Amino acid sequence: MGGRIGVRPNEPARGDADRHGAIPRARLPDVANGCDRIHDATRNAFGGRWDERKKWGYHILESWKLFFDTGRQIGQITGDFKLEDVVKNDWVDDANSFDAAKVKADAGGFKLADGYTAVDVAGIQARL
Repeated sequence: MGGRIGVRPNEPARGDADRHGAIPRARLPDVANGCDRIHDATRNAFGGRWDERKKWGYHILESWKLFFDTGRQIGQITGDFKLEDVVKNDWVDDANSFDAAKVKADAGGFKLADGYTAVDVAGIQARL
C-alpha cells in the first residue's frame, strides 16, 4: 500500500471501508495487522503498573516527575512549574464511577462489521 504520504505501509487507508463500515476481504490482512499494533500499544499504556494505579486515569506522581525532569535535562522543557500544579488525580474517583458490568454487556452486544469479526483476536493476544 505504498505511495500514501504519512501512512505506514500496512495501515488501512481511510475509505477502505464501505459505507456500512465493512472492510473488503482483500484488506483483511491489513485490518489484522492494525488490530495487532493497536492491541500491543494499548496493552501497556492502559494497563501498566495497575497494582499502583488501581483506577483508570490515576497518575503516579513519581513517574511524571521523572518525565518532566528528563524533559528539563534534555532541553525540551524550559519553563518552571510545580508538579502538583499540572498532574492531578482530583477527578479519578468520579471518572471511575461507571457501571463496569453495563459497559462490558454493551460492548459484548455490539455487532462488528464482517471484516472485523474475521480478525483472530485470540491469535493476536497469543503472539504478545
